[in-house]
This record gives sequence, structure tokens and C-alpha cells, in this order.
Amino acid sequence: MKQPQLTPWAPEEQLLTEFDIKLGKLAASVKNRPCTEADIKHACDIAD
Repeated sequence: MKQPQLTPWAPEEQLLTEFDIKLGKLAASVKNRPCTEADIKHACDIAD
């Protein structure tokens, strides 16, 4: 199986996409608690 190609980090360079950051914020905001569709929409709106 081929290993994923990692991009080396460099100062002032953003390796994560905006989507990655948004998804991470959403996951952190709903961790360990049930959420509704309204909660998801609210978290996405905040992340935008």
C-alpha cells in the first residue's frame, strides 16, 4: 500500500484547507454531546 505524501511545514504556510479547519471546529464544538440539525448549522455558520 502506498504511503501518503506528506507536505513539509514551512513558516507562514497554511497546510490545512479552509474545509479542514471548518470540519475541525465543528467536531470540537459537538464532541461528546448529541446535536441537532440546528446545532450543526449554527456551528457551520460560526466556522464561516
